[in-house]
Amino acid sequence: MKVLAATRRTQGAREDDCCWADEEELVMSGFECDTATCACQRSLFGVETLRATTTFMIVERADLTPAALETLVLRALGAGGWISTAGGSDAALKLARSLVREIERQIRTMELQARKAERYRAVKAELKEKELAFAFLQREAFNEVITGQESQLAGVENRLAEHLAALHGKEAEGEALQLSLMETDREIGVQQENVYQRRAAHRIVCVWPSRST
Repeated sequence: MKVLAATRRTQGAREDDCCWADEEELVMSGFECDTATCACQRSLFGVETLRATTTFMIVERADLTPAALETLVLRALGAGGWISTAGGSDAALKLARSLVREIERQIRTMELQARKAERYRAVKAELKEKELAFAFLQREAFNEVITGQESQLAGVENRLAEHLAALHGKEAEGEALQLSLMETDREIGVQQENVYQRRAAHRIVCVWPSRST
């Protein structure tokens, strides 16, 4: 049958934890004192040592039966001075049985809490997995958007480079044209100077004979 046994494995989860009972000693519900700060309100007591523990676990004991557990509890109640077991009184037996039922109730509660905790861990793990999957999908979507924007940016940069190259070509053509115009203007100036000089020489030739006559 399933019973509760003391353990030190989970000691320290709360500041007022204690385990004075022997490791894996069978435990039962005890009696609470009036001290508000005492841990007895959440403690169980060893059926052999009668010492308290705030940490306990469910164990399977094939060698125990409900009747045998009642006997152990009844003996612990008598050893602790809580009741008189002389003559096997019905009151003592009823109390022992009620404590065994309380142990069974606590086991059912602990098993229910364990199942809830297991479901919570499973749901939490599933939620975490879905969050990771969603984050991955978001990242993939963002990467696609970024890749598209980078591609558009590269296209714009390429077109800008083409425009700049064309502009530089036009500037080079303009500079070459300007140089050509300057050269042409210089040649025109030279030709004009030559024409001017020839006209001046022609006027001198034409005027000179009339004076000698």
